[in-house]
Amino acid sequence: MVMDQITKRTIYYWIIEVFSLLGLIYALAPLFVYKKLPEHSMVPIHFNIVGHPDSWGGSYHIIIYSLLSVFFYLLMSFLERNYKILNYPIKITSNNSEAVYRLGVRLVRHLKLFVTLLFAYFANLSFGIAMGEANVNSQYVIVLLIGGLVGSLLIFSIKMIRLKR
Repeated sequence: MVMDQITKRTIYYWIIEVFSLLGLIYALAPLFVYKKLPEHSMVPIHFNIVGHPDSWGGSYHIIIYSLLSVFFYLLMSFLERNYKILNYPIKITSNNSEAVYRLGVRLVRHLKLFVTLLFAYFANLSFGIAMGEANVNSQYVIVLLIGGLVGSLLIFSIKMIRLKR
């Protein structure tokens, strides 16, 4: 089993990586205009399931969202390369190891995309709301991102469990 075969990217996974990087850049964007926020401004720090703010806090939360996006991007990039330390839903054997590890790497790539975009979206949405410029009818974006996250977990877990047979 060669590591390069497990972590090798297809065009599809290069596209996922590009969108993850774009999400990372999007997450950092509010930091470049952070000083435009009014002094002592309150920003949304939590959103309900339909995307409306239901908790408010200091403007430093925008920095936290941006940093969380960077943290999760870096963590997922590390896990993508160190796939053997992941927790898998089935026992790893010599017969299934390559297939299970490949699915694990692919799952991590999808999670990296959705988690990075989710925190990037929250950072920019919070900034926009604090500036009075954002539309709070964001339930579709949040549902899409969380759906992609949960859907990826389910799909790849089912694929791994099917390898057990």
